[in-house]
Amino acid sequence: MDYNARMIIKTIESPCRGCSRLHEDRELCMRDCDKLDAFQKAMVKFHEDKVHWFSARLRAA
Repeated sequence: MDYNARMIIKTIESPCRGCSRLHEDRELCMRDCDKLDAFQKAMVKFHEDKVHWFSARLRAA
């Protein structure tokens, strides 16, 4: 992933902020949201090295 793509992902706000369904039922909205799922996958991919480090640290403890 090049630098510009990483910066775009890093500056994107959570899609929940502008969601019109959020006021109805937050838990239901978060469970069925394709935008939120894509956002979370992008964040994990961007921070993959930190996720692996944290996971290895937990296993070592």
